[in-house]
Amino acid sequence: CTYLELCGADGQLGIGPGHTALVTSLKPGVVRLVNADASLAYYCGGGVAKITGDKVVVLAEVLEAYSAVDLERAKSAENRALERLGATNDTSLDMARALAALERARARLALKRLNESHGSSPVSVKPPH
Repeated sequence: CTYLELCGADGQLGIGPGHTALVTSLKPGVVRLVNADASLAYYCGGGVAKITGDKVVVLAEVLEAYSAVDLERAKSAENRALERLGATNDTSLDMARALAALERARARLALKRLNESHGSSPVSVKPPH
């Protein structure tokens, strides 16, 4: 892998060879592993990443390959979370859970949209220049 994209707690991270050492929490999002010819994309449900020079260790709560993400299930989860957020009688704990569910659903949908925008599986996505 020559380049890695992660969804850090403070925003999107692009990591290349010789990156500054860092430890960061990860929020739900798309993780892309890029080499000279193509890239692989996964859904990451959150976790922690440790970057040291040319090595990256990711401890993910959930990591799903593109093929494992069910588009209809992700859309349903997004709709349920939006409905919960629209309810006025929910407690703050319910709201926090709904926001977390919405974030997870939208991250899975982003992975599926990545495929649609490139017209084939994420394996054939061209790396950034």
